[in-house]
Amino acid sequence: MSNTFAGMTFTNIAQRGLEVLSKRLLGLNIFTTDFSGDVIQGTKVQTRIIPASSAPVAKSTLAYNDATILAGETTTEVEVELSRRYVAGFELTDDEMAKIGAGVMNDTKDKMIEKKVNALADEMLTYVFGLIVAASYNNAFDAVAAVAADYDDLIDWRTKLAKANFPIQDTALVMNPDFIGAFLKDKTIAQLNSSGIAAVTDGAGAMVRLAGMRPYEAVSLPTNSQKLAGFACLPDCLAIAMRGLPAPDSGVPTERIEILTDPQTGATMTYYAYRDSDYRRWVHTFETYYGAKKANASNLYRIVTP
Repeated sequence: MSNTFAGMTFTNIAQRGLEVLSKRLLGLNIFTTDFSGDVIQGTKVQTRIIPASSAPVAKSTLAYNDATILAGETTTEVEVELSRRYVAGFELTDDEMAKIGAGVMNDTKDKMIEKKVNALADEMLTYVFGLIVAASYNNAFDAVAAVAADYDDLIDWRTKLAKANFPIQDTALVMNPDFIGAFLKDKTIAQLNSSGIAAVTDGAGAMVRLAGMRPYEAVSLPTNSQKLAGFACLPDCLAIAMRGLPAPDSGVPTERIEILTDPQTGATMTYYAYRDSDYRRWVHTFETYYGAKKANASNLYRIVTP
């Protein structure tokens, strides 16, 4: 049987899976990410977080290596353990391949790849967001219900962040759909957007800025049993590492294994495919290998509901 799936080669299937994964994990770029296709020895990655922008100091007689100038301008090591390894896959028998028409098969393979890879991405998002709990990040805005949230709350959040020395233009504002919807319906925000004074949405209706911050809608954001509804953060609040995986040692003959890394997001995925002659089928799997860890806890404020 040909090594293709509805006309797709192994590489085509792997690339399609990576496209889906990268799109789904795009929001993770708000954190410090250390993503690579390298296969490492052991399970720990020594990554670095970069501090937020700091104010310059007046230069008089200070030496260029003076501690006053360099304070807070070095990177900090964070050890991330790669403790999460998840796999999703699908199979198609020779009989199925023969019976499904070409047009239907093209649609089928796209849906199957998307379904499996999105499940992998959502597992990762849920795990990373699940680390945002009060015990690790004790800063929080005053509790507010989504139905009551308005522009005044947004300005209060911005003020608190500014007083905490958050560079507002670099601050990510992550919220669940209820809060995103509340702000989109807010009359003051709608007027600012329509007047052209402050662009809130782009031509496709996606939010681009809220009170100077970069908003993100997190559909898979868990409440973490603490009424979490969102958070505002800088990249150094949390570190994530992701790596490739070696070929399986299960004794199953490897037809193809590819480790792919998206050049834009850095998202890394291992694709593995093999022919199971006993059952006259092809098996395709997608796998992620990653870890995440709290870093600079002071640079995250939780949004919670009453």
